[in-house]
Amino acid sequence: MDIPISEVCRLLEARGALRRLPRDPSDGMVQQVRELLGGQMPADLESLYRERVASVGDFAAILPK
Repeated sequence: MDIPISEVCRLLEARGALRRLPRDPSDGMVQQVRELLGGQMPADLESLYRERVASVGDFAAILPK
């Protein structure tokens, strides 16, 4: 059973375990990751970046350099 990334994020946020970024930097983030991966990225990974996740629990979301 696959659960959409947006639904997982919604459930975690409802439990107080997920915080979101106040603005949406996802276009730049997705572009940077595509460049690092050679032009393609998995759809679920792109969906996760588009959810504006700042942290899950005690773990900060970071963008690869």
